[in-house]
Amino acid sequence: ERNVSVELTTSPGTANGTYDYSPLDNLVLTFSTGLSAPSFQCAIVKILDDTILEGNQSFSVILSALSNPQVVHIPQGMDVSEITIREDNIDYVEVAFEKDFYLVSDEAQWLQVCIVIVKGELERTVTVELDTIANNNHTNEPLDSDILESHMLHFLPGQSSYPPNNKQCELITIINDDIVEGNETFELTLSTTLYPKVVIATSNTTVFISPEFVDTVAIGFSEELYMVQEGDGSVEVCVNIDSGSLQREVVVSLATYPNTAEDSVDFSSLSVDLTFGAANSQQCIEISILDDNCLEDTQNFQMDLSSRDPAVTFTPGRQNSSVDILEDMDYVEVKLDSASHTILSEDDTMGSGNSVEVCLLVTGCFERNFSVNLVTSSRTAVYGSDYPLQSMRVEFEYEVGQPSCGSSGNCTQMCIDVFAEYDEILEYNEEFALRIVPLDATVKPLDPNTTTITIIDNDYVSIGLAGNEYQTTDDAGYV
Repeated sequence: ERNVSVELTTSPGTANGTYDYSPLDNLVLTFSTGLSAPSFQCAIVKILDDTILEGNQSFSVILSALSNPQVVHIPQGMDVSEITIREDNIDYVEVAFEKDFYLVSDEAQWLQVCIVIVKGELERTVTVELDTIANNNHTNEPLDSDILESHMLHFLPGQSSYPPNNKQCELITIINDDIVEGNETFELTLSTTLYPKVVIATSNTTVFISPEFVDTVAIGFSEELYMVQEGDGSVEVCVNIDSGSLQREVVVSLATYPNTAEDSVDFSSLSVDLTFGAANSQQCIEISILDDNCLEDTQNFQMDLSSRDPAVTFTPGRQNSSVDILEDMDYVEVKLDSASHTILSEDDTMGSGNSVEVCLLVTGCFERNFSVNLVTSSRTAVYGSDYPLQSMRVEFEYEVGQPSCGSSGNCTQMCIDVFAEYDEILEYNEEFALRIVPLDATVKPLDPNTTTITIIDNDYVSIGLAGNEYQTTDDAGYV
């Protein structure tokens, strides 16, 4: 016959509150007057599909009483419920041989064969099987390669199609058998028992063992790191042939991948094929840089080179590169919620002085933390005796996923309590000022950037007659 309330909160387990479900943050459920057992109140927890291949994941929902626990009793074992998100049959990864075929000299000693993730991301371990099939490399002759009959390659949680953490490799020893012979071949095959979770894009490839030296070219980015101002609009990226020469064309693929910089927000991603030949040893492209007018740290995206041509190798340290987008003159605007505030009484029950709440409002987009100083200055009120605050730093913390208001309004506010000292002195109402002081040019104060805080004095003095009885004579003239 009265309202009672309970509170639901989610707690992460193996499931992540950013990618796997939308958390409940102290959700209040109220059972209203007139209800009786059994009665139900329900909450919806949104489950997010992250398209990541993963195992079953779980998180907990915790129930607590907001009303007096003597009124609302939660039986033991009924205060926590576990929610399991079962992996469906939609998410998968796609893997393939890194090369269309391999060409190796019989004097090369070894050949590295890599399997790459071409699509998807992992939060669980998956295994593929690498097998060999002899062609004219007969097993009754001295072996040209030390071929494992079968080898298991394990892709681990955290691996994805983003280089360089997108591959698993196996070394195959090449044996020079000192026999005069022509080119020899053997096949590599790829299989899995995890279909449809693991899709094989290319299931086999051929290895050619040549008795002659195999010519290759080494190709790489011209720089390990490129830097560009956010407002420049684009960055030029060049890829060079660093060693070797060509009499035929080879194709190298260049792809970009987001890191701290976001695709379509900070830069325009691309995947492009670059063709090299006898006439050109360098290829350059322009990558668009987007100015989002958002206060942020230096941001970065990655670039990777790949080729399915066995004649293409990559210069050590130059197969991957990255671009740093340097912050330009983006800023946020900060103002106070009012040009005047009043502390209604300098006394409270704790004897430490009463307070008023002052809020700072932010206009603009920010994707990093920033700070401002609040500084007081005396007017009729005096620092130390009438108010204790001289200055303080207020930090605005950026949380990933928080909405950006752009220039449309106040997207964030931070409030502080400003106190008055209880001095027990009868005086007139007094004032002091509180103003915003930016720490750098990334913060611009708006009006009102100063507020006048008035302290209403409620001190008093006790006045009474000095004596409770006086005597005088009628000719004294006064008393």
